[in-house]
Amino acid sequence: MPSIDWNKSAWPQQFAAHDSEKSIYGYEWGNPNSSEMLMGVRDRFILPYLNRELTALEIGPGGGRWSQFLTSFRKLYLLDLNDCFFESLKIRYPGENVVCLRTNGSDIPGIQNGSLDFIFSFGAFVHIEPSDIECYLQNIKAKLAVGGVVVLHYSDKTKPLGLKESVFSYNTPDLMRSLVRHQGFSVTNEDLETLPHSSIIQFGHTPA
Repeated sequence: MPSIDWNKSAWPQQFAAHDSEKSIYGYEWGNPNSSEMLMGVRDRFILPYLNRELTALEIGPGGGRWSQFLTSFRKLYLLDLNDCFFESLKIRYPGENVVCLRTNGSDIPGIQNGSLDFIFSFGAFVHIEPSDIECYLQNIKAKLAVGGVVVLHYSDKTKPLGLKESVFSYNTPDLMRSLVRHQGFSVTNEDLETLPHSSIIQFGHTPA
């Protein structure tokens, strides 16, 4: 199963071998501008929440294949375990509103508590162990604003193709819901059908 140390070593090697002049790193796993499946994720879980008055965080942007849709937020934080991506991200998305931050694997440094209106991650939590997801959720809880929305894409081992993905962590919809609810969040939306090896959960603070 992929540990934090594994994630620290695996992606910089792949990124170094990628020709960034030809395409955005990450398009080898699908282009959300042309893949019908990924466009559906974009249209359902990103576009309705874009707001130039709000602040967003993307966890695990990699080469920025999803970041391109998030740059219209007032402030966009790009949080990654590997800072090898940051130079490329800033070249591709040079706006002063885009800030790159490095995580130790679950912390969210440099961001004020209660200030994030939208948190998105796709392609990262599929490689994060449930124990580390739990730590991330604790930190997300502190950073998320009242009324804020979180969208996380995660590994789904209830699906045959999910079981075949050896670099995916062991996770299921039941386990993910349990982790989310244990931190006091309410699940507001899910997609268990679109992706063949993974699923998506949307949640926020439980109303008082």
